[in-house]
Amino acid sequence: ISEAGEAPEEEKNKLQAAIDAVLEAVKGNDKSLIESAMEKLQAASSAFMQAIAPKASGSEQGSQSASTGDDDDDVVDAEFEEVK
Repeated sequence: ISEAGEAPEEEKNKLQAAIDAVLEAVKGNDKSLIESAMEKLQAASSAFMQAIAPKASGSEQGSQSASTGDDDDDVVDAEFEEVK
């Protein structure tokens, strides 16, 4: 969360509180408490991403338009086989 940059402080705080609640819940054995904390974390995470999405999509569009040129950077598409 400290790397979230320009995200609203309120959203950062809500997300951190939800993370802390999950960490606290997993210390116990109450499945319903853990599930409840996870649902709250998911909701807080979704709200956080929506809060920063307009800022992120604007910067991504700029970088995408800059990289759509016909530059040939010697990119090679290759197949590989994992050997164990």
